[in-house]
Amino acid sequence: MEINLEELFIEQDKLNKVIFEKHNITSYNEVLNELVLALYVEIGELANEIRSFKYWSIKPSSSEETILDEYADCVHFIISLCLAFNENNDFNINDGIIKINDKKEITSYLKKLFSTLDNAISTKKMSSWFSDFIDFGYLLGFDIEKIKKAYFKKHDVNIERQKTNY
Repeated sequence: MEINLEELFIEQDKLNKVIFEKHNITSYNEVLNELVLALYVEIGELANEIRSFKYWSIKPSSSEETILDEYADCVHFIISLCLAFNENNDFNINDGIIKINDKKEITSYLKKLFSTLDNAISTKKMSSWFSDFIDFGYLLGFDIEKIKKAYFKKHDVNIERQKTNY
């Protein structure tokens, strides 16, 4: 199934321009390493909230709202990297993905995302990786509308942060 994320790309581009102007950044190349590291950190924070890898703990995953908020943080940085690489906003997701609750499967998928991210960045082709990340959202039980809603909720927070010198 093909999805279009044009509205997210437009809003992220506007926010990035505000941030760049505020911090005297003239191009994505100046902050590419920071964007990449920020994405790794956000994926780690997402994994920490999901808790699937924490075999030593009986504490359950965080709330769906918390996980979705961390997921939306990742989407902001993924879109920024797509913009940095001049990639479009049309993505394919696998039809028929259903939510999984198996911790080992979730952990394996997270590991796959981590292990394939470097290649996506080095080849400047984030779109396929972004599709995998959207698929991961579906595995967590998030459909595209829920993902978009979470993105815009976090986007509003990020805009306010820029206005208040976060």
